[in-house]
Amino acid sequence: MATVKVKFRPSTVKGKAGTIYYQLCHHRKNLQITTRIHLFPEQWDAERGKVVFLSDNEGSLRTYQHQ
Repeated sequence: MATVKVKFRPSTVKGKAGTIYYQLCHHRKNLQITTRIHLFPEQWDAERGKVVFLSDNEGSLRTYQHQ
């Protein structure tokens, strides 16, 4: 059975947004699929693996949700 996880890869450059990617695991093989979604570390909840909606980023993040 395959598993899919949504993960956040922070940027190596200070002050730049990181990237959201999908991690697929099937028969012990891993595949990472990068998205075009970029977030700052404070916009990502690492424990839950979800986006944190703040009042200043809510509109732009909801646009990503509906695409």
